[in-house]
This record gives sequence, structure tokens and C-alpha cells, in this order.
Amino acid sequence: MESISRKLMEALGHVQTGDLVLAEDAYAEALGECTAAYGEAHKMTASTLGHLARTCAARGKLDLAVPMYERLRQVLDALSEAGEDVSADRAHVAMELASAYREAGNGEAAGKIEAEADAAVDMARQRLEKLQAEEDGDEDDDDDEDDDEDDDAGEGKRGDSDDADARRWRHK
Repeated sequence: MESISRKLMEALGHVQTGDLVLAEDAYAEALGECTAAYGEAHKMTASTLGHLARTCAARGKLDLAVPMYERLRQVLDALSEAGEDVSADRAHVAMELASAYREAGNGEAAGKIEAEADAAVDMARQRLEKLQAEEDGDEDDDDDEDDDEDDDAGEGKRGDSDDADARRWRHK
């Protein structure tokens, strides 16, 4: 794991200095190590593959980036089937893949992937809304007394309501 972290930090340093050739090499090495250590269907492997695909795309190496994005989608599908919440990752990768297809001159494939990206964004949004609703439901159960206090504060001046909101956020 330490070797993988070192390679990823090295790659990031190269990206930050604009040396995408060395970044690509470091990400490729890290990907090999991640795959050997964790297997194909692991979040660390998926993340590293995504970094490598983005680096290749930034270098204009779409012939390499597109298959990497396609492979990444398969990895994310496997993670999703294993119960991981990767809906936001799937949406992001679909948008990147569509962009790569469009840049490579394949508008038809880009359009299809963009439709999938829109569906993935909707799925991620629904997941977020569900999590927020669950959190709000838990908060309502735990804070009934505080909610009454906040309601009373809302009857006064606007500043009183702001103070009640501040207390509620501090309470969380």
C-alpha cells in the first residue's frame, strides 16, 4: 500500500507541474500495483484507472483513454453490484467518456453515453435526496424539543430566527 501511495503522490506531483508524460507513467505503475494488490473490482483500482484515463485524455491519447473509461465503467458496475454506492462516480465517468468520444469525432457514441450520464446523474441525485431525507428524519426524531424552541424563535425578529438556525447547526 505504501508503494501505491508513493506512486500516486508522484503522479499527482507531475500533474501539478504539468508533466503529463511522467504522470501517465506513474499512474500506470500505480494501477498495476493496485490491480495486483486489490484486484480489478476495488475502489482504489477504479480511482487509479480514472486518473490514468484522464491523464491520457489530457495528452490527447484518446485511443488509450476511451478503452480505459470503458473498463472503468465495468469496474464501477462490479462495485455497484457488490453494494458500493458509486452512482456519482458512474455519472462522472460517463461524462468524461462522452467528452472523449466527442473529441475523437464519434458524436453518435458521445450522444448515447451522454444519455447514460444524465440517467446516472439522476440516480446520484436521488441517492443524495434519500440520504438527506433519512438524515432529516433522524434529526426530527432526536430534536423535537429543539424544533419547538426554533419555532418560537421564528415568531420574533429575523435576527432571532438566524440565532435559532445557528444553534441548530452547532447542535448537529
